Amino acid sequence: MAAEDNAVDKALERLAEGKDKHDSLDAFFKHLDVDNNQSIDADELQKGLEQLGATLSHESICKLMESVGASGDGRLTFAQFEKIVRKVPSAGRETEEWVSSLGIQRLLATHLDDAFDSSQPVDDGMMGLARIASMKPEQVRTACAAFCADLEKVLINQIEQLQVLPGAVPEGGEEKHGKFQFASNGKVGDFASTIEFFGGLDGMIGLPNPNVFEAMEREHCMQVDSQDTFVTHNYGHHATTP
Repeated sequence: MAAEDNAVDKALERLAEGKDKHDSLDAFFKHLDVDNNQSIDADELQKGLEQLGATLSHESICKLMESVGASGDGRLTFAQFEKIVRKVPSAGRETEEWVSSLGIQRLLATHLDDAFDSSQPVDDGMMGLARIASMKPEQVRTACAAFCADLEKVLINQIEQLQVLPGAVPEGGEEKHGKFQFASNGKVGDFASTIEFFGGLDGMIGLPNPNVFEAMEREHCMQVDSQDTFVTHNYGHHATTP
């Protein structure tokens, strides 16, 4: 089981790397969709993984597809494929997301503003980037020195938190949980990994598609149930999503 899990993790990492080699996730999806039917079957996914240097059994691929709700005919829609690709972010992406959560940009902006003499009047025409562009070398050095000193403190503090975050169950956690669990088969909460923590909602369901019309077309015309007939509540007409 451990070997299979490692193979799946490697396959997910290869998919994330494959996405980065294409202009967009949509382009990567079309690359794997060999028969161009707007979906990916197990064979297409397996061949795509092999091209990326990952070997995964057909059974493991089917389980992976089922984990994101692949349709009964064993085909992945774009939305389901996106969930697979984002299951395990690459190490670089995970680090970027962690850094972006630290508020370092705001810290730097604060020190750039503080580098100006408080007695120096602020010209309304010299705000924002125009004011930054007027900085002298000594002001830049002052801002960098103060920023680096605070950055060191932030990193030390945040890294210490990372070291205790994975699996950090408070002492007596099970006992405290017991008084809220009325049923013997009740669910027990658990801590997720740093991947889920820093991935946030985007890491779970993916980023929104900025191409509105393309996203609307995919959502209404390319999903598994797009052609399913339903009855409207107002007029009782039989219709499909498109």
